[in-house]
Amino acid sequence: MKYFDERIIRDKFDVPTNKMLDLWHTLSKEKFGNKIEVVMVERKYVPQLAQFKGELYTAFPTNELIKGKTVLAVIINSINDVKQIIVSHEIGHWVLNLQGFIGLSYNSNPLSDEAVLFNTALQHPALYKLQISLGHDPHPEINSRLEHNIALFSKQGERKPRKDRLVSSFLPADDLLNSTSEPLKQKLKEVLKAKHPFTLKLLNIILNTASHYDLTNPDANRKFAHKLIKNLKMQVSLWKEVDNTKKLADMLQNSGG
Repeated sequence: MKYFDERIIRDKFDVPTNKMLDLWHTLSKEKFGNKIEVVMVERKYVPQLAQFKGELYTAFPTNELIKGKTVLAVIINSINDVKQIIVSHEIGHWVLNLQGFIGLSYNSNPLSDEAVLFNTALQHPALYKLQISLGHDPHPEINSRLEHNIALFSKQGERKPRKDRLVSSFLPADDLLNSTSEPLKQKLKEVLKAKHPFTLKLLNIILNTASHYDLTNPDANRKFAHKLIKNLKMQVSLWKEVDNTKKLADMLQNSGG
C-alpha cells in the first residue's frame, strides 16, 4: 500500500500540524516507551474505504502498512487538496485518546452510525480547544459545516423512526456546541423547528445535558457521555466503553513496536 511518511507531512504542512505531531510523539513516548510514526494514506489505497462516496477523513493505528511496525495512519482523499487543519484534526482525535478521553461502541460496533456520530460530537469540543491552542482556528470549518447542515435539513423531511432522529440529532448538536456564529446557529434551530420538530427535541436534550459538564475535561466528558445515553433513552446496555489506548498498546506488543 502506498503511503506518505512523516517526513513528508512535516515538510508539507504548517507549524500547528507539526506541533500536533510533536504532542502525539510526546504522549506516545510517555504511554508506550516509544514514538509512533504518523503516515498519510490516500483513501483509494484503503480497500474498505475506497468505494465511499464523497469526502472521508479518519485516522487509525495499523501494523499492516509497514511490516513489523505500528504506525498511526491518517486517511485522506488526495495529497493534492487536503487541508492542513484536517490533518491536525485527525491526529488530534488520537492525541485525545492518549490524554484519557474515551470512546463508545454501540451494539458492539464502534463503526455504527450511532457510535461514529456520537463519538465525534463527544470529542469535538476538546479537539477544537486543542487545535486552537496549537495555532489552528477550526471555526471556519465548523461554520462551513453548519451552513451545509442548514441546507441539508432544509431540503429533507423528518424521518419517522426514533433511531434515525437520534442519529440525525448528533450532527446539529456538534454544530451548535462548537460554532461561534449566533446567526447560523439561530438559522439552524429555525429550520429544525419548522421541519424536524422531534429531532429538535432530542437536540435540546443533548444541549441541556452538555451545559452541566466541561466537555474539554476527560472525566467530565466521560460522565457526560453516560448521562446523555440515559437522558436520550438509548438502550444503555448496548453502549460500551472502548479503550483505544489499550488497543494501541496491544497492537504495539504484537508488532514489536
